Amino acid sequence: MIKTGQDKPTQPEYLALRFLCKKLAGCVEHIIQTAVESGQAEYTVSYETVSEETGINVEFNDAILTAVHEMILERPEISALEASEKAFHLEVSQQQNSSERESRLPRFGDLLACEWTNLHLIHSELDQVPATIAKLSNITLTEYGRTAWTDVLNAKVKQIYAGPYGVQMEVTGVKASRLEEFSSMLVGDCTTEEFKMWVGGAIVLNQQLEKPCLG
Repeated sequence: MIKTGQDKPTQPEYLALRFLCKKLAGCVEHIIQTAVESGQAEYTVSYETVSEETGINVEFNDAILTAVHEMILERPEISALEASEKAFHLEVSQQQNSSERESRLPRFGDLLACEWTNLHLIHSELDQVPATIAKLSNITLTEYGRTAWTDVLNAKVKQIYAGPYGVQMEVTGVKASRLEEFSSMLVGDCTTEEFKMWVGGAIVLNQQLEKPCLG
């Protein structure tokens, strides 16, 4: 009897191989995700741990270890990999590490649930004298304002601290020029029409939302 390609998916050998490939892919994904989420530039995981957490039996100098090793090396998240007698030693790419840390930072817009007074927005990559924002919260901007300044509201906050200007909030993930324009707009450095459209006019103040944070 001649076997066609349609018969292949039902063959036990083929199904077993497909299952193994799926398990290997899951094992590699678990190792890389754990390494990246650790926030470490260098990450070590023992073969015993890999076997316990993924169900793939990894042992030194066997075919499974070789396959996992080669699959990890193909991933852009990893810049270097060494397989010792008992563990994998990975180096997470600096770009991946930086992106992972930044993704965990809070959004600037989310922090506006509190009311901030005498606030200074500082861009993480540019040294400039910031404008002093007298008061800012989630009721400061109108609906149009929130739409117009979405990129600023979606920026990430790296740190909040008392600096030479007073209360300073270091922000990343937005163009420095946009952050500067946003601060200038809030202190009135824009046209009257823009200020009325973006700030305050379309929102009824709700004192319950004003929860002082700093300042």
